Amino acid sequence: MKVLVTGGTGFIGSNLIKALLRAGYDVISLSRRRSGFEVKEIICDLSELPKNALRNLGIDCIVHTAARVGFSGGYASFYSSNVIGTNKLIEAAIEAGVENFVFTSSPSVVFDGDHIFYGDENLPYAKEPKSWYAKTKILAEKAVLCSGLKCVILRPHLVFGPSDTNLLPSIITALKTKKLFKFTKEDFLVDFTFIDDCVDAHLRAIKYVATEYNPRFQIFFISSDNPVFIWQFIDKIAKFLNLSLPVFPIPELILKTFAVVQEIKLNFFPNSIGLTRTLIEHLLRHHFFDISRAKDILLYNPGGNVFEKLNFSLKNLCKL
Repeated sequence: MKVLVTGGTGFIGSNLIKALLRAGYDVISLSRRRSGFEVKEIICDLSELPKNALRNLGIDCIVHTAARVGFSGGYASFYSSNVIGTNKLIEAAIEAGVENFVFTSSPSVVFDGDHIFYGDENLPYAKEPKSWYAKTKILAEKAVLCSGLKCVILRPHLVFGPSDTNLLPSIITALKTKKLFKFTKEDFLVDFTFIDDCVDAHLRAIKYVATEYNPRFQIFFISSDNPVFIWQFIDKIAKFLNLSLPVFPIPELILKTFAVVQEIKLNFFPNSIGLTRTLIEHLLRHHFFDISRAKDILLYNPGGNVFEKLNFSLKNLCKL
């Protein structure tokens, strides 16, 4: 079976390619730079993908992991990567006769700023998405669902692991530069997803969409199925680094007022780290999900302790 993976140089995409090769799949990587794997490469910005780019390649399934992520930056850059890029890929898939499509999305598409307790796939899209990332992921999901392709949408929550390029490095940098402190006395239960579990969900989605597909079940929340307290998670990272996590309780309204200034700065310096209103809400809300559908339909079965996996990931990250 031949699988095309977008975002082959990214965290999820690169780990997925490794797993696909180990499982004997024929893999094509589509990304803006070479992946480093011994596979066929398509080097292209998805937003500029020609309609005939995938023709005659014999692709059986596309797994679209590429995306612009984060809480900062302008809408145009998110729209170009996440919406235009997805639409271009769908057009190329249809042109090439590819029927099977797995899309890596995010639970942020249903987050409207309120607590979420065991949210399931019946949750509606957020009426007021809390970030450009969430807004463009909603548009991308809708495009995939309306494409006519056999599609599966996976929504893994807060993916981390030994080769993490986003979540853990961002927290580590914020702690080291003293830009992160605990601004509440409370703590909030949140889902995380270990990278191996995330990859396993993708492998199962590929098999499902190609052989056992049921259009009634297209969307799946993915996690390690073990919600943990978000500030405890951050504190364990701080302790691993021999750093402290200062506690300075501040009312949410005051925090968000301060964050507006930070967001202006981040629009000009999108790769810097700062506290945004969206990030504040994520750190002050319970949000975890019911993954029963993934267990029942995909036979997804994550295992292990989140904090043990965190410790393993930090040990490996700090060797790099």
